[in-house]
Amino acid sequence: MILLLCILLHSVSSLNIRIDGDNGIDSIECLTEQPQSSCQSLKYVADTINNTGNLTIEIISPTLSLQGSVIFTDINGLTINGQGTSISCRNESIPYGNSGIVFDTCSNVTLISFTIEHCGLLYKNELKYYGRQSVLFYNCKNFNILKVNFSDNNGYGLVLYDSSDGSIQQNIFANNSVKQSDLSIAEKSNATGGGLHIIFQYNPHNNKIAINASQFINNSATTIGGALYMEVDHCANFNLYITTSNFIGNRAGTAGGAIGFIVHRGKCNYQGAIPYGFRISLISCNITNNMAKIGGGVTIQIVHYEAPGHIYINKREIFFQFCYFTGNKGMVSSAVDINGKIQKVDQSALETYVRFQYCYFIDNIAGIGIYQKEFRGKLFKATLYATDAIVFLVTKILFVNNTGTALYAVNTRVHMSSHAHINFSNNTGDQGGAIFFADGSTIDYDEHIPNGSSLINISNNKALIGGAIYIQSLINIHEGTCFISNYHNNVTFYFTKNNATSGFGHDIFASTLQECVSLYSENTTKLFKNEKMGKFKFSSWTPPPVATAPVKLSINEKELVPYPGIPYNMTITQMDELNSNITNLQLFPLSATLQNVQDNSSLKIDITYSIANNYIIVFKGTVGDTATLLLQTTEYSARKLINITLYHCPPGYKFKIDTCHCKSNYYYGISGRLEDDAAIIDGGLWAGYIGEKFATADC
Repeated sequence: MILLLCILLHSVSSLNIRIDGDNGIDSIECLTEQPQSSCQSLKYVADTINNTGNLTIEIISPTLSLQGSVIFTDINGLTINGQGTSISCRNESIPYGNSGIVFDTCSNVTLISFTIEHCGLLYKNELKYYGRQSVLFYNCKNFNILKVNFSDNNGYGLVLYDSSDGSIQQNIFANNSVKQSDLSIAEKSNATGGGLHIIFQYNPHNNKIAINASQFINNSATTIGGALYMEVDHCANFNLYITTSNFIGNRAGTAGGAIGFIVHRGKCNYQGAIPYGFRISLISCNITNNMAKIGGGVTIQIVHYEAPGHIYINKREIFFQFCYFTGNKGMVSSAVDINGKIQKVDQSALETYVRFQYCYFIDNIAGIGIYQKEFRGKLFKATLYATDAIVFLVTKILFVNNTGTALYAVNTRVHMSSHAHINFSNNTGDQGGAIFFADGSTIDYDEHIPNGSSLINISNNKALIGGAIYIQSLINIHEGTCFISNYHNNVTFYFTKNNATSGFGHDIFASTLQECVSLYSENTTKLFKNEKMGKFKFSSWTPPPVATAPVKLSINEKELVPYPGIPYNMTITQMDELNSNITNLQLFPLSATLQNVQDNSSLKIDITYSIANNYIIVFKGTVGDTATLLLQTTEYSARKLINITLYHCPPGYKFKIDTCHCKSNYYYGISGRLEDDAAIIDGGLWAGYIGEKFATADC
């Protein structure tokens, strides 16, 4: 019988097989196109027919049960037309069967019009792939998936492993996730779940995958990429296009509630081929109401490497155009999280960049769960977060009503095109409502079109310090780069009604502006008026819209003469680089240390605290001890040295060990002359002489 089948397959140019899950019979007749003959199971067909081509399978029953692994191997030309059928792997009392469909080393495969649900085949191919999904394409080329509903599967809905030149159109990925909690350790590490998983290893040829008009709804991953998770080797050459698709209500346990992109490091060997690089494009996509701790909407993890002699430097780009990021939530970053894996942006090998054009970030919320005890005070909140990356903002970008700093950049170049129109409105952050820059992050402009005009509107944003923009610099070394890194007078910043709730730096706060002073050869007060960094239009110069960290400290005393153990109150004024006073010491806390303490001295600082602009220190030691007190702002450069001498205890106090103790512990209501020429007047009010000085005290 098998010999007869082989002769048949070699004697026809194509083969059409019908499958009827209700009335079909698995036999040789159903494979030989006998009139009115149908097979019952897809597995029978796959187990019987392999290493062939031009095979068409039509499913004519409204439902079809799928049991076990259905594996098609080495078929060139395969079409499965479900005609709207529902394929289920449910097995009586087992809601999710260990079943699914695998296409191994196939080409020209088309899947049309069916639903596959309650599946989850745990599949292992050599040592390369190990995972759970309903459908797997392994090392396939030229595939087309049209109007297929991957619904409620255990693990992934669809996995593409080293499969290229494919089209995924008008499909639905819904409610796919890991369903079982009793998986083995090996299974848990490989069965993270989600809608679609694309794994692309090293491939020297140019490849393309297009996803169009597809819906990703309520999928969930235990780690990364709830709806779509793509892993790619940085040596690979390919294009991924995702157009007019929706990602709604997806979840991930760690990162990328909707989408996770990871670019892995690998050793490239192009064998004489010219490397193309890769490009991932999302066009006209809605990324809505997704959630993860990091990158509630999208997470991008990029690896960079050294490319000797620039031989292999090619375009590597992730591109978002006409995309809406709305209502996404994250503990740290809500809409997009870009992580460049700790590579400095000035290294020549940094070539992967992320581009946004006509993109809208609206009503995203960062800080979900941030107030849990283990995270309290440790995490920032951002809408679009980028570290060690290059981010291009092209044409129209809108950030509106986001909770978490709209654009949060660390060691990142933010490049703005010559005609960029960027709007930051009603965003709320901790440091900078609209923009936060740290670790040398910069804005630079397109220099190729000198007559271009860019507009950046920043209005109604709010933060504790730097209502609109917060620039964090290494103030102690002044070796960073100005946050606007190149001269351009055709860029205009409009600031309107931004609010620093501390009252300090309503529009811009910078740790220091000295890098900008050095770059543009202007003093601090003229930086925002001479138009070298661009045109800055502030709605008001009163109060000052720009502020820096303090660079000077002034104290209302020339020398300190504290009493041992008694709080000593100093009024301290901090002054920033623009000569504005800072009267709230809570914004820039002070540290106090002693210098020049004599070897035999017991002088020490017991406690310090501040209230408004009052700084209180308790010194302990022996009367007559001397030292120099160093006051300085923590993390900033303002400092003050002042001499101190511990003074004799005031009237009403008795010195013991290293502290002045109140005499009310020993005397109650006694009037008249006491030791040390101190007298109690009434109810704890003391008066007397310290040397020739008359003094009073309460205790």
